[in-house]
Amino acid sequence: MRRLIVPLLCTLAALFPGAGPVLAQAGAADPVSVASPPGGPPSVGIAFIGKSSQAERTLDGFFERMKEIAPAMKTERISDLADAEALGAAAAALAARHDGVIVMRSNGSEWLAENALPVPAFTAGGNHPPTLGSVMNMDAPEGNVTGVTYFLDHRIVMEIFVAMFPQALSWEVFTQAGHPAAPIDADGIEEACGALYLTCTMTALGAGAELPEAIRRSQAEAFLIGNQAPLYDDPAVFAQALEAAGERAVFALNAKPVEMGAVASMTADDHRLGRMLADRVVAVLRDGRPIREVPVGRDPEPTLVLNAAALERLGIHPPRQMMALSEMVGD
Repeated sequence: MRRLIVPLLCTLAALFPGAGPVLAQAGAADPVSVASPPGGPPSVGIAFIGKSSQAERTLDGFFERMKEIAPAMKTERISDLADAEALGAAAAALAARHDGVIVMRSNGSEWLAENALPVPAFTAGGNHPPTLGSVMNMDAPEGNVTGVTYFLDHRIVMEIFVAMFPQALSWEVFTQAGHPAAPIDADGIEEACGALYLTCTMTALGAGAELPEAIRRSQAEAFLIGNQAPLYDDPAVFAQALEAAGERAVFALNAKPVEMGAVASMTADDHRLGRMLADRVVAVLRDGRPIREVPVGRDPEPTLVLNAAALERLGIHPPRQMMALSEMVGD
């Protein structure tokens, strides 16, 4: 696999004017599971349900930035939690020992929507906070929660995909049934399809194993895979899905399917979001900035990832400028 990495700077970043105010950019000391003593530097707890490669990438950026700007701040992590009840117990314990708590993933944002902590809380590694209920005003958070989100404007994402494959007037969008972020993807894409005069079918699958047959049966001219890992975490199954698609293009809301042969994705950089999260944690816990002055961060420079082999196979020729401002994967 070859990778040509060129930052997606001014051109595509300008398409995301809703990213809101951004704190000074910057991520982490290696995790330390001991709270600071009274009178010492502030400390923060981290909690999330299950395992998540996205959460780990975000934390890599967080700890990298923390090492740069607040090396004395300590952290305590409780992860691989079984469910929301376990998350609640962990978050309460962390809030009793630390000055703030990072509650990660979309299901963590849902938990924060229903549960208040006695210390500032930060959301990360999740989808659109207003839809999940944790923060309603991302530019000026109204409660005791701020953080970062990987959410991108679905209409702009679809405009880019349609520009690459304009012959497709009908699309089928696959999300994972029961995933808290799935309705956000489905609703956002459906609204974008209406605005772009596309016929789009939303299909929630119980597991990624259902994807090949769902594509094989579909009459759609192109497909979009939601940002839920169980849809594409088995490379062999995803290869079958691509085979079932044939000459119909498969796009994604995560870069992993593109690395396995989908045409393109538009994604936030989790590592960058982790660094932005660190800036927000330090601003609130160390520097004393009010939550309302610390906007929820979104990636100001989302990455367009293209698969060279898929482009060639399907005869897709993106504009030269788009190619130059993209990350290219594939043989």
